[in-house]
Amino acid sequence: MSRGVRMELDRKITFYQQRHRLTIRQIAELREFSGIAIPQSSDQPRKLDTMAKMAELIRLSKCFKAHDLEFIPIKGPLLSWRLHQDFTVRYTNDLDILVNKEELDRILEVFMELGYQFHYSEIPAGKNHLKLIQNIRQHHSVYHPQKRILVEIHWKLFVPELPGKVSLEEIIKQNTVQIILHDETFNVFNKEFDIVFLIFHGAKHAWFRLKWLHDIYSYSMDGEVDWHLVIELSENFGSTRLVYEALYLADKYWILPTRVARLYQDNLFKRDAFALRYCIHSISETGVKPGLIAWVKYAYGLTRYGMTLFPTVRYKIALLRAWSYSDADMQIIRLPDKLTFLYFIIRPFHVVYSKWRPYHLLYRKNK
Repeated sequence: MSRGVRMELDRKITFYQQRHRLTIRQIAELREFSGIAIPQSSDQPRKLDTMAKMAELIRLSKCFKAHDLEFIPIKGPLLSWRLHQDFTVRYTNDLDILVNKEELDRILEVFMELGYQFHYSEIPAGKNHLKLIQNIRQHHSVYHPQKRILVEIHWKLFVPELPGKVSLEEIIKQNTVQIILHDETFNVFNKEFDIVFLIFHGAKHAWFRLKWLHDIYSYSMDGEVDWHLVIELSENFGSTRLVYEALYLADKYWILPTRVARLYQDNLFKRDAFALRYCIHSISETGVKPGLIAWVKYAYGLTRYGMTLFPTVRYKIALLRAWSYSDADMQIIRLPDKLTFLYFIIRPFHVVYSKWRPYHLLYRKNK
């Protein structure tokens, strides 16, 4: 291999590692690297970090049971184990758990007792502040400063919440199974509903990171998955199109088994051309250009794409409502508890100002 080819290969590998958070094993499986030997670089620090996160997940599980509490781990090292029988194949930035909203106060107390603290800023103590956060947001982030572990505590699986023919709570109840790992029992989604969740999560972010598509590719290699059940579960939310699009994109970057690829190939008419173009652009882009005009174009594309994900008017209204609030507003502008409704009015002005100001200052400096 020539020096130039070697440098280009290293550049691509770095791009996939940093931009898409793919591990070397996942990169080697990419369609474009078919037949090309990828050096297995030493990544011991990351692997040790992932193992530490898994050990903490086991500790949290034991602690929750001692307090008569429950959670469902989502994504993270446990997903890596389920897909690859190895905690370290999948990049893990934090731990995500799904909890019962009614138990949220007790759960936060347990995390504080374990040495965690709120990430970024303290949660406002006011009743209306807390109500606003829990109605609009889907999680709190807590961080352990000594262990350097971030945990996202979700009380909603999807934001905005997805209306369906059957309630999401009932679907989760019917599609939860138990697995035993290192003598600890975990409640997890079954494979089919886990795929639906991962597809909805990846689609929400326009598949910005290829690591999410690799999860779909990895599940496609599991001969035990009932893909007809995956389609049936997605039908509850009127979004089978997202399943076909996810398979199309996964097959574009990796090579799906024929039996799975045929699912989207037989349903080409159910794909959305704009959504696919937007996702492919999202995967390849390296960042939003500075300036208000560039941001407006970005916001328009994001809004248009977001509105295509689920068909109901209720979802579209909920999406706009979710976009009408940001944690940054609450951190920068401290309103009295009785005036929290003003955050929805302030939001558009703060967004425009935050996008215009950096570009304006840069322009003045360059002048």
